[in-house]
Amino acid sequence: MKEIQFSLASTIDKAMQQLYDASRDGNIYYGIFNDKTINSNMSIDEAYIAIVGMNKSDYEKFQEQEFENMKARMKNREKADKWLMPDKEE
Repeated sequence: MKEIQFSLASTIDKAMQQLYDASRDGNIYYGIFNDKTINSNMSIDEAYIAIVGMNKSDYEKFQEQEFENMKARMKNREKADKWLMPDKEE
């Protein structure tokens, strides 16, 4: 197997695409992503499971839910600020 270095800004999808593109020469390539080894023989879901512990679809749903939770927390903070400091300028 031959090693590939990923850029610091790589996503899992970009890293896997880089591995797939390199493997067109018939070799197997691998790289380290967030301290986890992924290789060109893995599927996208296998790479996601190795790195984040869930498949791509579940991870995307998780991210969406976390984003919605963050927006709700921000909204609640804004409400609390208005309640605690009613004279606060907006």
